[in-house]
Formats: sequence, C-alpha cells, structure tokens
Amino acid sequence: MYERVKDDGVYLCEDLHTSYWQEFGGALNKENTFVEYSKRFVDDLNAYHVREGRDLNFRKTTASIHYYDSVLREVLGSRSACRNEKGAWFTILLWRLRPTSSSKDYLN
Repeated sequence: MYERVKDDGVYLCEDLHTSYWQEFGGALNKENTFVEYSKRFVDDLNAYHVREGRDLNFRKTTASIHYYDSVLREVLGSRSACRNEKGAWFTILLWRLRPTSSSKDYLN
C-alpha cells in the first residue's frame, strides 16, 4: 500500500499498541510484530550513511518518519543525498543550548 500513496502524501499506521499485547501475539521486543518491523525504518531512512549495502528505495521516497502513541506517520517526498560538491558527506547540526557558565564561551 505504501507504493500507492502520492509522492507528497502521508502514510499512517495505527494501533501499534497491539504489537505489545499478548492476545494479538505481541510482546515487548517480540520479533514479527509491526513495531519491531518498523524499527528498521530508522536504518532505511539513513541508508546513505550506512556503509554496507542497503536498499535506498525507502530513503529516496520517504522524507521523515514520526512515532506517536500507537501511531506511525511516514511523510513521503523525494530526498537526495547530503553531499557537498567534492562528494564528501556533511552534516548540519542545530543546537539549542541553555547558556551556562561553562558553555557560554562556546556560544560566542
């Protein structure tokens, strides 16, 4: 069904809590539940940064994933690799720091 969502659409999976419920065959960290399956999405979303071979299809079509109580939200959208003109990887980190006496020197 994921493939049928529009390129800028949102895919929602609900009732994730049943992955933990014994009466649905679930339990904490139990293999073959949707929650355990979906944890791989984090690796798939960051596939360009994984040095071993990974399937890049999920990464190319998914802009972000969000977990909420009993809900997984996947936002679709085209993404490109984060590379500079020399082909090296780069990361932009935005930090929100609460100034303290020990950190204020780093903020100036």
